[in-house]
Amino acid sequence: MPALNNDPAAAPASPIAAALRPAIPVLTAAVTAAALGGLTMVGALWFTVQVVAAVTLTHAISACVCWLIGGLLLSVSSWLAHHGEARFSARLRRDTARHLAHMPMSTVSRYGADALRRLVGEDIAALHHTVAHLPAEIATLAVVPLATVTLLVAVAGPLTLIALIPGLLAAAYYLFIVPRSSAKHGTETVRVMTDIRTAVDDYARGIRVSRIYSAQAGATANYADAARRFTENMVAWVRRVATLSSVAVALLQAVATYAIAYAIGYDQEPAVLAAMLLFGLAVVTPALRLGHGLDYVRAGSAAAERIAAVLREPTVTGSTDHSDDPGLELVDVRIGQDDRTLIHSLSHTFSPGLVTAITGSSRTRV
Repeated sequence: MPALNNDPAAAPASPIAAALRPAIPVLTAAVTAAALGGLTMVGALWFTVQVVAAVTLTHAISACVCWLIGGLLLSVSSWLAHHGEARFSARLRRDTARHLAHMPMSTVSRYGADALRRLVGEDIAALHHTVAHLPAEIATLAVVPLATVTLLVAVAGPLTLIALIPGLLAAAYYLFIVPRSSAKHGTETVRVMTDIRTAVDDYARGIRVSRIYSAQAGATANYADAARRFTENMVAWVRRVATLSSVAVALLQAVATYAIAYAIGYDQEPAVLAAMLLFGLAVVTPALRLGHGLDYVRAGSAAAERIAAVLREPTVTGSTDHSDDPGLELVDVRIGQDDRTLIHSLSHTFSPGLVTAITGSSRTRV
């Protein structure tokens, strides 16, 4: 007799973490390679400053070698991250499909076909940026700026930190203002896009009925209403963030940082001025990489919560004690219809507690 398995101890505390665990070593190596690659690029800029101070072949070759090694390390980091993400996604899809196959029909019907289709497709794909691209983002937003600012202060003094103000303001905008303004917009957009997809599916499945009602009711009217709400929501969101986004983009331009750096260090030695100009983008460059990256991370976090919620649903488990049930065994069975033989000499043992499906190609006549 099948039983409902709702024991919390039977499932891991975090289903996403359980699927991610085998890929953690690869992702850790990707983070390390990204951090080392970023630091090597900073070293290339340092040798470039030394070339400005005193033109030597050694410094020029060292800068080129650092750029080459940094590029190789970043490439290795990207490959490792995507390899680990592919393993994680494949395992998560298998775990999700296996869990859905053992969920009670009442639970499956509560979620609906559209939500489950989005779960195994779009939601798992939404985790790609969080898993595959986050290592490089961590290196860019933490390790590289810290090393760059340290070198900048050591070479040009603490006064040069003023040149970092435009990048700090833009980064604060992307870190604190954009998430709040995008939260409501993102939720509404997902809901509207789901309504649009559902309306299109309903129209395709019942196209004859939809033609009877024309555009006044049914799936066509639902699609028109969802498309109108999507347009209005998008226009309202752009109206709210357009001004602040324009200011942030202007602050992210190199000309803003360079203008402040030159105003501070125009009377300094060429090497000091070069350090201010090259290292002055320590905050601007990471802020430029924020952009939609945070949107992808938030979308991935929301998708992970939905997947985890489904994987925590109780499943139906069959009885494992079949010692007294030998099952059903067919030996040399012939199946036919009228005078026509369909299956010759069928022998099969049906195991107890399992469902056996006999399938055939489409439009097979039985």
